[in-house]
Amino acid sequence: MELTRASAVGPDGAVIYDKLVLPPRPITNYNTAHSGITAEQMRGVTTTLEDVQRDLLELVAAETILIGGLRATTRPRLNCAPPNHKSQP
Repeated sequence: MELTRASAVGPDGAVIYDKLVLPPRPITNYNTAHSGITAEQMRGVTTTLEDVQRDLLELVAAETILIGGLRATTRPRLNCAPPNHKSQP
């Protein structure tokens, strides 16, 4: 499983970051029914995981609260926890 989209919202619920991400390996199954991602959407995408890491580190501060359904698996893959961050289950 690879990251193909990274999104973040602010405290007011407004989208502050939303990028499609080019995985390091070719996509063999878009699983569109669950991912919402299509081959057409991914055409021309050049943003890498490293780009997303760099971008999110500029948005995330030590006081930032990370919430999300996949946070236990996604955050370590993004490697973007701020310094002194303590993960909550």
